[in-house]
Amino acid sequence: MTTALVAVVLGLGLLAGATAARLLRHGSTDPRDAVVLAVFSGVALHGLTVARPMGQRAHASYAVRVDRDSRDRGGPTAAFEAWESHDRDIRAFISLSTAWSSSGFKAAWQSSAEQHRRRGGRQRELDRGDWIVFNTFDEKVHGLWQHNYAWMLEASALKDAVTAFEIYLEHVLHEVLKQHRVRRAGLWGTLHVKVGRHQQSPAWPILAKAHEVLGAPVDQSPIKEIRAIRHLLTHQRGELRTPELRERWKDHLSRYGVWTDEDWEFIQARVDLGEAKVLGMMDALARVVRVVDGGLVAMRDSRSSLPVGQLCNEGCVVFTGE
Repeated sequence: MTTALVAVVLGLGLLAGATAARLLRHGSTDPRDAVVLAVFSGVALHGLTVARPMGQRAHASYAVRVDRDSRDRGGPTAAFEAWESHDRDIRAFISLSTAWSSSGFKAAWQSSAEQHRRRGGRQRELDRGDWIVFNTFDEKVHGLWQHNYAWMLEASALKDAVTAFEIYLEHVLHEVLKQHRVRRAGLWGTLHVKVGRHQQSPAWPILAKAHEVLGAPVDQSPIKEIRAIRHLLTHQRGELRTPELRERWKDHLSRYGVWTDEDWEFIQARVDLGEAKVLGMMDALARVVRVVDGGLVAMRDSRSSLPVGQLCNEGCVVFTGE
């Protein structure tokens, strides 16, 4: 509301209040004066309410009511249960795909060697890895060798895990907010996570700020590094194009598994993953999810208060009247 409009509304409110006070002072008993008194008193109250600054004290104008059905529900949120199912599926995907691909690559190599024998090849040629066997194997696997298959599998799993993490953060906010009815300026309604124009989901800064307000910062280490790796895998297919990038990701990734200079020299053109590292990053995401859910369950079940005013002040949510 502009300053001029605030001044006008406040002036009308004060004028209405003065008129009502004058009627009371004269002790009028005219029914029409009583109507005027009621109307002017309402205008005065509304003028003072509308003119109230909506800055840091905006939360003072909100009243919150929790739906009865959500109280004392106990247990994790529905968003957590959905995330937990996704996390379990991704881990099974890694385990099963690794086992099946190892068996398949081994069978393809054995088949290639058997073909070499049938053609009169000698054992010493097999032992040293004759190029004919390599060519046959390469044809069987369509040029996708086991180390590349494993890297693609791990990259896919990690990207999916980060996406599931972000979906959880969004859905759990929706779940908690919908349990609270909010009254603003006499109008009851609900709060919704703010979504940008032409977007289907909240931007990451909105999600991160909302969860920070709710007591669980998510945009910090190791989540920042994991999301940055997902970005690198998605938009550059893991390519490390400069010595600086290679050194940066060497330092970050080394915390999730064994790292040696020999490994780095062998594959320095892209982010090195490995099943153990990917599972380690998934474990880090899982720890954050459990911390977030523990705090929001209390708000969902009304055991702790929802900081409505702060969420609104930070631009994380929007109010929709009923």
